[in-house]
Amino acid sequence: MIITKTPYRISLFGGGTDHPKWFQRHGGQVVGFAISKYIYISVHQPQRFYDHNYRVVYGKTELTDNIEDIEHPVVRAVFKHYPVNGGVDMNYVGELPARAGMGSSSAFTVGLINAVERLRGHAHKGMALAEKAIDLEQNILQEAVGCQDQVWSATGGFNRLVFHKDGRIDRQPLELHPDHADKIHAHMLLFFTGVSRFAHEIETKKVQNLEAKAAQMKTLSDTVDEAIRLMSGDCDMAALGELLHHGWQAKKALDPGVSSPFIDGLYDAARHAGAYGGKILGAGGGGFLLLIAPPERHAEIRQTLAPLVDVSFSFDHSGSSLVYRPSAP
Repeated sequence: MIITKTPYRISLFGGGTDHPKWFQRHGGQVVGFAISKYIYISVHQPQRFYDHNYRVVYGKTELTDNIEDIEHPVVRAVFKHYPVNGGVDMNYVGELPARAGMGSSSAFTVGLINAVERLRGHAHKGMALAEKAIDLEQNILQEAVGCQDQVWSATGGFNRLVFHKDGRIDRQPLELHPDHADKIHAHMLLFFTGVSRFAHEIETKKVQNLEAKAAQMKTLSDTVDEAIRLMSGDCDMAALGELLHHGWQAKKALDPGVSSPFIDGLYDAARHAGAYGGKILGAGGGGFLLLIAPPERHAEIRQTLAPLVDVSFSFDHSGSSLVYRPSAP
């Protein structure tokens, strides 16, 4: 049996500019980090006691002899692209809800490729693993996804990612002073809104409208440079929070589905309770709300947003990793 753990991510600034339909014409960049919440995937080759070759467990259980009959599109694609003789038994557990803006879809893809390839005797790490996940999602599954989530999940860390017109991706780890990293973490709050959504629907609409929203896209890209300047300089968290607020307004302008009256109400209440700024993570429409606020206002914000679930986290610097492989007999 092989077990991998793969982190979720928080994208702070620049989201949307990582989509190839944008950066292949204009370039793009994002800044964010992986967090200490994980997807766990186990795979092993089943014994011949059963009348099926594939058992796939991810909230429902699929039993089948043929890869083509697997309903889960990512599992089906990975098993086809990275075949294992004799079949595979796969189990998935996630620490956070799916379809909630935390990059869970790409984390699942990264973790599954990592696990299946290790079962096949191949180990891939870092950007090599991220590139395999990007290829599978964009080229094989033809999904309307960007290129940042796979990198966070595969590599971990607090990074600036630069997307070049020729398709290259540069990962630039931020060399933050430890006190600054602690300060940034201490000012952050993460709440689950209770609303799940399919990012594909929102992302497809946004991608179709990118060129018409070029001014907003440029604003999103420009916030990356300013955010890095703030975090690397005196780490003015009030200014960073206001910048996040500015970026959220630009993101909402990309498509009406990015926000909703419910989300706007939560966000306005958090700001009134003392938050400098924030955003809905991922494509928008629901999921997790990230806030930057002075620590002394956290209790009031939690009380204001109750009964929303407040999720604590720290930074992850390992990326997708192997947590269990049986010793040779």
